[in-house]
Parts: sequence; structure tokens; C-alpha cells
Amino acid sequence: MRKIFLLITLFLGLFTNLHAQVSTAKRSEIEKYLRASGIERDTLQSKKKIIGEYRLSNVYSPLFLDALEQKLNVQDLMALIVPVYDKYFSIEEIESMTSFFQSPSGAKMVTGESYTREDAHAVTLFLNSPIGKKKAAVTHLMKSEIVEISKKWGEKAGMEAGVISK
Repeated sequence: MRKIFLLITLFLGLFTNLHAQVSTAKRSEIEKYLRASGIERDTLQSKKKIIGEYRLSNVYSPLFLDALEQKLNVQDLMALIVPVYDKYFSIEEIESMTSFFQSPSGAKMVTGESYTREDAHAVTLFLNSPIGKKKAAVTHLMKSEIVEISKKWGEKAGMEAGVISK
């Protein structure tokens, strides 16, 4: 009986691991999307802001903060959230969103630059397209998953840097 339980556990573990893996092509497309949409840039800016605020507070030693800054690798976090995008979007949908954010109008949306009338029209078309509507519909679901992943990433980095005790 115990052997059967172990085999079932092993099988489920392997199945879950295989299911969680993202194809190389799709992973690459999601990574492009994370850069094009400004998510990667915004995460890096948030990291710098948080570390800067910690430095100003003088609560932690500079050595600990240097170690924390090294451990908070934004690329690691981006890799951890790829499966969330894999879960909600097909590769074609990711490609479509990336194309929009790489366009002049999409890039202005990301950077907050002023829009022309044509840009506003392109943004409206994207937001009202099936993929734009889907993105809006699943954003709150994705956000809760990404927040949990981000917390674990930050806690792990803090423990590795010695800033947070286990």
C-alpha cells in the first residue's frame, strides 16, 4: 500500500512538473512581451526604489543591502512569472500583445508619452480587440498569482542575503 502511495505521489509530481514547463518558443515570446510591455523595466525600477528607501532609512547595514540588491535579480522574477502568462495566453495571443506594445502607439502607452489622435485610436482598437478584452478580464487573476510569486521571490532573496531570518 505504501509503495502504491509513493508511486502515485511520484507520478503526480512528475505530471505537475511537466505541466508547469513552458516551451522554449513560448517562453521566449513571453519574455519579449515582458520587455515590450514595460513590466520588466517597471520591476527593475521598483527594486531600485525599494532598495533606495531601505538605504535612506538606515535600518539595514549597507552590506546587507548590497547583498539583497544582488539577490533580487529581476531576471529571476521574470522567469518565475512566465508560467502565469503561459497559463492564461496562447503563443499567438502573446505575439499579438507584444506586437502592439512594440508599435509606436503601444510604446507610447508603456512610456506614458503624449498620444496623437492616431495613437489614441490604435490603443482603443487594441483594448477593444478580443485579446485586449481577454487581457483586461484576466489581469486581476494574474495579478494575485504574480504578487504571491513576487513575495516568495523577495523573501527568498532576503533570506539568502541575510536580511530576513528564517
